[in-house]
Amino acid sequence: LATAAPSPPAMQVDLHAHPRGVISFDAVDDHRIRIQSGHASGRCEGKRFTAASGDIDFLPAGSAARWEEDDASASIVLRFPPSLLQRPADDLGLDGARIGVAPRHQLRDPQIEHLAWALRADREAGRPSGPLYAESLGLALAAHLVTQHRALPSIPSRGLSKPQLQRVSDFVEAHLDETLT
Repeated sequence: LATAAPSPPAMQVDLHAHPRGVISFDAVDDHRIRIQSGHASGRCEGKRFTAASGDIDFLPAGSAARWEEDDASASIVLRFPPSLLQRPADDLGLDGARIGVAPRHQLRDPQIEHLAWALRADREAGRPSGPLYAESLGLALAAHLVTQHRALPSIPSRGLSKPQLQRVSDFVEAHLDETLT
């Protein structure tokens, strides 16, 4: 009998309406991705910035952020535990326990933006698709982050990952009557 794979850790979707003034995100144990949903301008660490809808900020686990905005604005914040990145990293032969995201600001990435809007729409509709939808989009986001935005270089783990070893074993079993190289 096949057993179901464990569900990926929870992906939280928060909608933030920011008033004019100082905005801060305290340090938490989860990674956060903030997607700007409208125009914003202000100051961060003494420097002026202008943000457009779709600008993305990565806030790695344990990091805090603080800035001042000239006007009210809004954003979508995706929050997820670092362990969400482990499964796609392990599947790629990387050390999933060491994968993270690096802090980045005003990044443009259409895939992340698309997944965030889909998660937001599902939340605003009362989550009619159930938890599987959010879990699947969370896993898709994690795979994209691991392949496109990981904090550590692509350092192969020692030996093959479990999925890689299974593929090799399946191939050998299926081709025992042939010369294998």
